[in-house]
Amino acid sequence: MTTTNTREHPLQACATAITAALADVVDLDPTWLPIDTKADVLIELAQAHERLGALKARVIAASGDLADDRGARSVASWLAVETRDEPACCAAEEKLAKTLDRKYAVLASAWATGAVNRNQVTVIARSLDDLPRRVGAEVIAAAETELVRLAGIHNPRDLRVLGRRILEVVAPDIAEEEERKRLEDEERAARARTRLVFKPLGDGRTRIVADIPDAVAAIFKTALHAYTSPRLDHHQEVADGLPRTDPDTGERIPHDQLLGLAFCALVEHIPVDRLPTQGRTPVKVVAQIDQQQLRDDLGAAGLSTGDQISISEVRRLACEHSILPAVLDGESEVLNLGRGKRFFDGAQRIAMGLVHHECQARGCTVPAEWCEAHHKKPWVKGGTTDLADGALLCPWHHHRAHDDRYQQSWAPDGTVTFTRLRQ
Repeated sequence: MTTTNTREHPLQACATAITAALADVVDLDPTWLPIDTKADVLIELAQAHERLGALKARVIAASGDLADDRGARSVASWLAVETRDEPACCAAEEKLAKTLDRKYAVLASAWATGAVNRNQVTVIARSLDDLPRRVGAEVIAAAETELVRLAGIHNPRDLRVLGRRILEVVAPDIAEEEERKRLEDEERAARARTRLVFKPLGDGRTRIVADIPDAVAAIFKTALHAYTSPRLDHHQEVADGLPRTDPDTGERIPHDQLLGLAFCALVEHIPVDRLPTQGRTPVKVVAQIDQQQLRDDLGAAGLSTGDQISISEVRRLACEHSILPAVLDGESEVLNLGRGKRFFDGAQRIAMGLVHHECQARGCTVPAEWCEAHHKKPWVKGGTTDLADGALLCPWHHHRAHDDRYQQSWAPDGTVTFTRLRQ
């Protein structure tokens, strides 16, 4: 008589027992558990979850034959189908499992005992992978042991920082030189991967997607913070020349939108006279405006880039930015391409600042040095670039000055009041 050994493998028995244990408590309500018991249960479940994840990773790492048997490209792709999970998540899980199995036994063991969690494991493995192989296996092993120890007292975010400086602990004699090489390698790679893409959305907006080096990003962020940092009293509606609340809704503007507005202000103030010329032509965006439409304040202006903007926006940008209005007659011939002096120069701005130390909008306290020079009579309508026709307005009120929804009232003391017109 032949007998068949039907004894379950301990791993399968473990999985079956866990499933059965969960089935026994699936309908239990934890609401009325004592607080101390809830604390104990949560910690034990978290540790069990991590140890179960480590066990799953070990099985995944050993299941290459399963993928071959089932005709799958990988264990991850098969598992994603069977568990209805995201393929990318399963692929990341398989990659981590194989990394631990091949290279980092100490880290894998710590995960198996619940000493570290999955997020810590991921950060530590990445930090170890980032170490150059030239430092040697002994140094990498020492770094692995130290990072596992540090995981007992630090969260993943802190471990990410510590991982970048781990050589200072385990190999201080080579740490400084390796840090120099690492930074130079990163900077070269960042330059090679630098990208910037413009995506017109067709609704008056353009999405800009950028991938730039950290050093450039730091400079850029610092420049934006010059506009967005609340240097003035945080209760004020306007600070650093940018609005803090939406004038239509009265709601506070989110910080990411504020950064976007700061980016616009920064671009508008690029000193175009310092940019490389296009051939021998200075960098200028020309706005073509029909003379009659300009008089009637109707229609739109066509830019030399092929885009269109409103007449009021042309007037605002023409005050001191890089828009050059080209006024056309009825036969589309140029009547007026700018004038000899369109921008207020530095001496004129200083003179205006001596008279008005702040934005000339009544009640605004933005300092004069943060303001823009504005033509009281629009420059595109014959306004002159002289002190009598000049005023200092912060970017926020400069937009209001060119917004036809607002009426302007200039007082003898040189201040202006904006009043929203009723529709």
